[in-house]
Amino acid sequence: MSAAMGGCLHTVQVVQAMGQKLPQEHIDFYRAIDDLLWNEWDPIGISTMDWPRDEYHAYLPRVFSLVMGTNEPQVIADYLEWAAVERMALDPNRGHSLEIARRVLARKQKYGL
Repeated sequence: MSAAMGGCLHTVQVVQAMGQKLPQEHIDFYRAIDDLLWNEWDPIGISTMDWPRDEYHAYLPRVFSLVMGTNEPQVIADYLEWAAVERMALDPNRGHSLEIARRVLARKQKYGL
């Protein structure tokens, strides 16, 4: 298993240890969100550098929770924007946040969730 997947798998195991057994399709979708955040959201532009793959893992559980609870891209975009601006001290990029939210929701549909 790659180091990249190891971090994501660890997060899934933590969620399961907290008493929330996730069905396999949810685990697969969780990993897909992780990949999307790393490769496409990547607000600090590190995904192509030699950087720890878990940089955005702190945001992953909340994104997953939001996506599972809504089909409204604005809700997810608001959280991504908050993370980038308030937590990472970056300039707002509302259009990018909204596009990523739409992509996450498209993946949700692809997984039949």
